[in-house]
Amino acid sequence: MDKREWLISKGLAKPGRGRFSREALAALAESGLTFDSVTGINTDGIEYKAEPEAPPPSVAMAPDINIPPIERDELTRKGLDDAGHVIEYSTCSRCHSSIMYCHCPNGPKAPRYVVKALDPTPAN
Repeated sequence: MDKREWLISKGLAKPGRGRFSREALAALAESGLTFDSVTGINTDGIEYKAEPEAPPPSVAMAPDINIPPIERDELTRKGLDDAGHVIEYSTCSRCHSSIMYCHCPNGPKAPRYVVKALDPTPAN
């Protein structure tokens, strides 16, 4: 039972979303019961802790990897698209990291719509 359910049972709140009235807040303060998002109270006034939900088995957690950052002096790169418009991009299309911190073996990759690079590729 959470705050709203307890107040509804006392007739001091309505179901659904919204603020509590002054009377409801005063009743909560006088009751001495504590509520939070995980712990609630049952009808006997005894605190219980809800069981946390286990993550679905298909979700793989990323390993903790400490890779030292590769810092480049450039923040953006430029290229041309099919129509000859200048395109400026700041993220690698392979790893989606900033160009400054891209760890791809051959350096940051241009987006697929860039057909010609205008910036020389610096040696890494």
